[in-house]
Amino acid sequence: MSSTEVYKYIRSHGIKAPVVLISGYHQEQVISNISNDPNAYFVKKPFDIDDLLG
Repeated sequence: MSSTEVYKYIRSHGIKAPVVLISGYHQEQVISNISNDPNAYFVKKPFDIDDLLG
């Protein structure tokens, strides 16, 4: 499954835990799926520790 598919599966089961999506795809493609979710975050590959702390 892609990260977006996993995210949708988690949310479809009513789980509201924070989710971090990590992908090499364009940010716009992934963010469009999580834009209304304050508990979902996106990190684009490649990344370093500063990206995770910011």
